[in-house]
Amino acid sequence: MSSRSRLYDARMMRDAAGLLFTASDAWRGGAYELALQLGPTDDARLRSATEALWSFPALEGCYLEIDVEPSAQRRILLGEGPVDLDECLRGRASLPSGHGVACSTVAVRPEGEADWLFFGLSMGSLAKAYPVGAFPIEDGTSLAWREAIDGWLKSLAAHVHERVGFQLGLVGWTDGAQDTAASIAANGVPEDRWFGYLLPDRDRLVWHPPNQGAPMSMGQR
Repeated sequence: MSSRSRLYDARMMRDAAGLLFTASDAWRGGAYELALQLGPTDDARLRSATEALWSFPALEGCYLEIDVEPSAQRRILLGEGPVDLDECLRGRASLPSGHGVACSTVAVRPEGEADWLFFGLSMGSLAKAYPVGAFPIEDGTSLAWREAIDGWLKSLAAHVHERVGFQLGLVGWTDGAQDTAASIAANGVPEDRWFGYLLPDRDRLVWHPPNQGAPMSMGQR
């Protein structure tokens, strides 16, 4: 058995004891995301990007059942069989804190528009690894934790970009974001940024970090 396989088995045993997918708050609160605009609709590219993303060393997956622990369900190995491109895939992310966090990917493919691939760290699960407070609601909690998570997601984006490439990356609480590669090309990166922007420049990614706080107030829903 390889060292990675032994590490994987050990982590699955630990997650089974601590409850990863089936904890009461495992999938609550939305997600802190890496959203990748891949380009015009292309099944082959979307499949390649999904496989590239899940090959990131700090990710373990994939799984289909949301209410069954990873150790108790069949692991889906991308590239070894057909997987529905519309399927929500779930797994475990090993973050810099040393914690395992529930995560997922989903493709969004508006008809006649670009393919997007969303990777999300569940906020409910993330709260067990970092002091996220009520984020994305402003509650006075320090947002210093975002630097570590943004850095981790930037590494994930670079891993995908090296293998497949993408047109635009958004990092953070992206719910409701209207930005596209076309809008950035026309208007530039916004001065007030509630999440970070990753712009490909040949073989590198240019990072524009968020410079605003939590995007919602206590009165917002």
